[in-house]
Amino acid sequence: MCIRDRNHLLSSYAATLSLYNKEHKFSFKNFEELQPVIKNTIYLINLSAEILTNHKAEISNVPLIRIKEEVTGPIPQDDSSVISDLLDLIQKVAYDIYKLSEKIRF
Repeated sequence: MCIRDRNHLLSSYAATLSLYNKEHKFSFKNFEELQPVIKNTIYLINLSAEILTNHKAEISNVPLIRIKEEVTGPIPQDDSSVISDLLDLIQKVAYDIYKLSEKIRF
């Protein structure tokens, strides 16, 4: 997939998250657990833009951050797991965009 396709996925996942909020009026009990994933996603998107704009030459290794989960059996599909899954997908797409931007820098 090219960067355009990844941008489309990123927009789609963000729209799904927004629609889910609008339709379900969810509240995430442990919002602080999401902060590392959200901050890393923003960092990846900003880094991608910087690489493409400034033609940054060095390649860095940025890890994906996982949301802590304690699994004791089947995971119920509640608001928290849906939000966690969507944020995880958004972060993965942002990471793919970052890696692609490194490959196509000028």
